Amino acid sequence: AYRRQRQMCIETELSDHNYTYRGLSEEARRQQAIVLLALKKLNNEQSASQMAFSDLPNFRRTIKRLTGLTPSELRAR
Repeated sequence: AYRRQRQMCIETELSDHNYTYRGLSEEARRQQAIVLLALKKLNNEQSASQMAFSDLPNFRRTIKRLTGLTPSELRAR
């Protein structure tokens, strides 16, 4: 019961500031992708591993969805 109460409290706090857990999570992943690919210039395998992806096609799709760019386009920036 306490855990559910706490979850509802957190969701309310986020909502009061126009945030969602999913939105914050995706923004953190987007920023991580930019750091790994655009700044550190890691390859797909290294970046996927750092971001806990085991499937490269899923990694590439997720990066494209989060950033609007493919991993290679991010590295070229």
